[in-house]
Amino acid sequence: MDFAGISARDRAELMTKHLEYSRQRQASKEKEERLRLEALRDGLRVEYADRLPRVPLSRCPYCEEPLVRAFDPYGLDGFWWHAVSPVRFKEPEACPHFAVLRGALNLHGRPPQEAQVAAEPGPELPYVIPRLLEIETMRSVCFSLKMTTGDTAYPIAYFAETLPPSSELHQPWTKRGYQVTDEDGVPAGWSTKVDAWDFDLAPWIERGKLLWIEPEDAGLVLRTAGDGPSPYVGLTGDQQPQRFQRGRRSLLPLPTGGTAEPFD
Repeated sequence: MDFAGISARDRAELMTKHLEYSRQRQASKEKEERLRLEALRDGLRVEYADRLPRVPLSRCPYCEEPLVRAFDPYGLDGFWWHAVSPVRFKEPEACPHFAVLRGALNLHGRPPQEAQVAAEPGPELPYVIPRLLEIETMRSVCFSLKMTTGDTAYPIAYFAETLPPSSELHQPWTKRGYQVTDEDGVPAGWSTKVDAWDFDLAPWIERGKLLWIEPEDAGLVLRTAGDGPSPYVGLTGDQQPQRFQRGRRSLLPLPTGGTAEPFD
């Protein structure tokens, strides 16, 4: 898949400069110099967020509008993957049915050497969150695309004809928490959901609750149970959440349901 936006080379240079400024800031004993380096560092963060590719990751099953989101296909060192990101992304406007984007990531055994800051991209396999799919009119769409690293990313988007309150949704892919808003869109605190996952996708496809898109399909053609076997059924891999940090991968306990503090 082609990724429009910052190139892999320019992104690598940006991340290298960011690391240099961060190290110089920590080592400096002069307040003015620290402030100067901090401004340079923060400017690179904004540049990263602005130039990151905006990628078609799903399609709404109700209005058929594509879902285009910021996405970093170049490696786990990018701020997009950080569990607690220092930047915010200006996302393209989504259709009114879009609820939340979740996902999974399979490195196929690749050592995550570039991941120094904690990244938590989910399990290796696509899954659904039953609590969300039991919400009236809620449906999900599974897709997959290859990153430039050779990793396979699985965006899993949720859509509803009538969206539930923000408090009933879920934090987005890669993030530990999300901002809850009231019915007027006013921030009303933070939440972290730890809903149980289900990797047995076939029953959800049969119920019409889970649709899918062929891997790497730039046309994002939605498919259902009547379109033959889904390529996302029967995959093998780790079902536990992954954490990549200091160049290593660790597996976390499976979520069991409920709500947790965002930054435990």
